[in-house]
Amino acid sequence: MYKTPEVLNKDAHGKLTYTGISTYEFARGQTTAPLLSEEIAEASAYYPIVFAIDNLAKPLALLGLRDQNVYIDEAGHWTVNYIPAFIRRYPFVFATGNENTELLHLAIDATAPQFAGQGESLFTDDGEPSAIATGAMKFLTAYQTSSKSTEALHQPLLDSGVLVAKTLTQQIDNEMHAIGGFSVVDEEKFKALPDETLAQWARSGLLATVYAHWASLRHLQKVAMASSRPETPTH
Repeated sequence: MYKTPEVLNKDAHGKLTYTGISTYEFARGQTTAPLLSEEIAEASAYYPIVFAIDNLAKPLALLGLRDQNVYIDEAGHWTVNYIPAFIRRYPFVFATGNENTELLHLAIDATAPQFAGQGESLFTDDGEPSAIATGAMKFLTAYQTSSKSTEALHQPLLDSGVLVAKTLTQQIDNEMHAIGGFSVVDEEKFKALPDETLAQWARSGLLATVYAHWASLRHLQKVAMASSRPETPTH
């Protein structure tokens, strides 16, 4: 989504103003969105929730299958009531420093349309970050903290071996379409877990995530069908 990320500073961006999001065209090519643990219950009402295939048990909202987000209409509007925080961060993001990768800096997508109009300044007359910039920093700090706790919460899914790479097939107009590139919780492996493990997961909230994940897979057919339609032209 971020085409020209730059660390925010008053010399380069002192004259930029922010107008807020009026279109989600920037996310039209986004087919997944990482989810925070606190988002999963609400997100499962709208999106299939799957897991990334890597060394982290990262929950993802599946937004499309053919390089296009099916939750954005022709006018660039998001079509369901819940938008993942990963999307809502834009056009702000954290960037790491060259010397210290632990140090995070507020960055922006400098060519984002939110900075093209007449809006609220990113800096005060004194050169200090404005309310827009400090609000973005607060949101991103909370997002970063929650992202780390989400990784920790879901790590037992990976450690226990219940996550399996999956290729699902969906029938659309008498044709079978393969949907792959992600992991799901295998029901048989889950049922084979010791009772004490399931009790720990119930207390941590991980059990609720598993059931929300399974329930959310009912949306796969909808996403597959929408992804089979002609692509929406970009504006």
